[in-house]
Amino acid sequence: MPPLPLRGEVPTEPTWNLEDIHASPEACTADLEAVMADLPSAGRYRGLLGEDAPTLLGCLRLRDRLEQVAWKALYFARNRLAEDRRDALRQGLADRALAVWNEVVAAFAFLPGELGGLPEAAFDGFVAHEPALAPYRRHLADMRADRDHRLSPEAERALAAVGGLAEA
Repeated sequence: MPPLPLRGEVPTEPTWNLEDIHASPEACTADLEAVMADLPSAGRYRGLLGEDAPTLLGCLRLRDRLEQVAWKALYFARNRLAEDRRDALRQGLADRALAVWNEVVAAFAFLPGELGGLPEAAFDGFVAHEPALAPYRRHLADMRADRDHRLSPEAERALAAVGGLAEA
């Protein structure tokens, strides 16, 4: 079987254009650094999701924003690595992006447990009171339905923190 051509030997038409995601590896790295800088903000919601609808919404929006940026960076980094797996810089960026993704998942591991602990009336009241929670209704209901199958918040966080080991 002949060896696969190098990325530079392949016409660009059938290849992905990662510049639509990030202009450069440096831009990807900047996004990863921004996520890590903002990640401690997740902690301000721990233990407070039952307070009121705006608190719950703020937590969900922060999680969504950080997950979107981290996932975009991970997608970019993994696809750059797929172009040339011999490149240590690409390997490093992919490893860093996966580590940041796992940090985001771990930072919000408290969410399902806290939502599962909310009384049904409080949960329904939050969704009824805050229209911006409507798009989350199904997701929140699914998290609540899984409450009997969840570990403790500490165990969920520990499990989320080692999630990257499965990728190794």
